[in-house]
Amino acid sequence: MNLVVKRIAHASVALLLLYGSAAEAAEEAALIVRLEDEHVELKGVIVYVDGLRVGEAPWEGIVAAGVYEVRAEGAGYWSETVKTRIWPQKTRTIRIEMVPEGQPNVGHFYVGVSYSVGVGGSFLDDIYGSMVKFGPFPSIDIGFKMPGDSVWWELGLVVHPYVVSFPFWTNSRPLSRSESDIAEKSAGVGPQLAAELRLLAPVRTPHVYWAGSFQPGVFLHNFCVYDPDDCGVSGCGSCDHYRATFTMTLRGGFAFFLGDWVEVRLDLLGVELFCERAFGVLYSPSVAVVLRI
Repeated sequence: MNLVVKRIAHASVALLLLYGSAAEAAEEAALIVRLEDEHVELKGVIVYVDGLRVGEAPWEGIVAAGVYEVRAEGAGYWSETVKTRIWPQKTRTIRIEMVPEGQPNVGHFYVGVSYSVGVGGSFLDDIYGSMVKFGPFPSIDIGFKMPGDSVWWELGLVVHPYVVSFPFWTNSRPLSRSESDIAEKSAGVGPQLAAELRLLAPVRTPHVYWAGSFQPGVFLHNFCVYDPDDCGVSGCGSCDHYRATFTMTLRGGFAFFLGDWVEVRLDLLGVELFCERAFGVLYSPSVAVVLRI
């Protein structure tokens, strides 16, 4: 009887050890650290993980899943620190751009293209109209990105070279000249410029960030003014009026990092507002491809 009990106890201990080893293995991940200077890989630079010296770059090792602080120090370079999350049974490769001492230790510049279409409505007193806004050409995004411990931020400029905006008014009466002048502040064709402040925060999925942006801008457009007293062969009114309409766009979505040089932005939520007695709201999702330079 005692022999049976001992064998059961030994088997239980072996199972516990085996389970513990399997659990630890399931929580392990691979971490690879590579350092670069102007896209040229550096070797011999010291790498620290959570303050402990682990070796020289390029370095790779097996670590437990979790959040780590990786620091690189080398003679002639600024010290660089990056905080990263590593998921179980995944391989996380970190590429750190080392900046030589004497040069500004800042983030990196980016350039990209984006495209969006806005659909919504305009409101003028008791008159409501649907509205469409689009660009036959993609916009150009330029700016710079600054990494942070938990939140990255980007500051840039979005240039829409040619935007077409027009409402469909559902009014039961003709617009007066003053009402038409107000209504057409949101309509017409022309370029649109906007500054952009974008914040990025990591989510649990590797290489995916939640992204939100704030874009104050101006729509430089020409438009037609309806004049019921000027209805002739050539039409009603004139189309040589020019105006700058201020806009405000809020976006929210995801950013996908395909390596360290390509970023794909997908803004599923986008709201564009303009208000100059004629108030409009547009649902304006967008997609962008950004390259680091």
